[in-house]
Amino acid sequence: MSLLKKAVSLAVLAGTFWIAGCDNNQMPPETGVDIPEFTPRTLPIINGTRVTGRDYYSTVALVVNYGYGGYSSICTGTLITPNYVMTAAHCISKCDPNDSDYRPYLHIGFGQSESELTHVYDIEAFYPHPKFVCNKADISNDIAIIKLKKSVPLSVASPTLPLPPQFAITAKDVDSSEGIQTTTVGFGKTKFADDYSSGKKYKTSRTVYAICPLSSNNSKRCNYSLYDKGFIFFDFTNTGTCQGDSGGPTFVTRNGYEFVAGITSYGFGKCDSYDAVTNVSDYYDFIQEKVTDLASGDPEDCFNEKDDNGDGRIDCDDPYCFV
Repeated sequence: MSLLKKAVSLAVLAGTFWIAGCDNNQMPPETGVDIPEFTPRTLPIINGTRVTGRDYYSTVALVVNYGYGGYSSICTGTLITPNYVMTAAHCISKCDPNDSDYRPYLHIGFGQSESELTHVYDIEAFYPHPKFVCNKADISNDIAIIKLKKSVPLSVASPTLPLPPQFAITAKDVDSSEGIQTTTVGFGKTKFADDYSSGKKYKTSRTVYAICPLSSNNSKRCNYSLYDKGFIFFDFTNTGTCQGDSGGPTFVTRNGYEFVAGITSYGFGKCDSYDAVTNVSDYYDFIQEKVTDLASGDPEDCFNEKDDNGDGRIDCDDPYCFV
């Protein structure tokens, strides 16, 4: 067990380690439907900036229809193609044998708050990583794909692609004097102790503290064995993620395009210490296996001078043509 995993184990016992989607609030049941007790509940970005208008519309809420004409978000995700959403595996899988299975009640919501969703889509299938691990001493391979029953048109939201390996964030990038600047987006509360300040989309800009890839050189801070591989780490400097931001994207601009570089996974303290996001580039093979329309050149024909996938970008200007 690494020092980080030992620290996680101790932190769980002390109540200071959190997985970003979990809380103890029970959802009100939908009339006529026997809904189990839900443990997750959104708690969003601390000291972030409210997202409005059409900004970051590919960032979606994993919502439950609890009746009375409303939805409640329990996690965050990203539309990465018209048919697929990427999120954290612990948002759709049990981390404890006693957790309730709430997959049958989940939907994907588009909008800037859970109370004002513009579109809600049904889910066809869930694909957590086959080697996902989640317990009090460890969390790893925390990534999942959700397939929608219907495609999301560009008029609703334009997908944001996962960061391919050729543009992956490197140790050299992180350890340079400039560092790597990112933007993290999520739904939830703005105050750790206030469960009711949740369900609105917030963003925050942060510099990567450490990157610990699965099979390449680590940034220098990973050499202390304090951080597990497969994650990107951020230090809390007045802003950070919290419960309910789970599954949400950390965006980075590479080669002139914005990609999803990370998926919010877990953190320490009362949302006021280090937090970790799954390093998307490490899991690109898994993503390609599940996301059938992510293959290079599909659905965009890169040589016909037409916008085949309707995202407003043609041929070499379309990110599909170089992933």
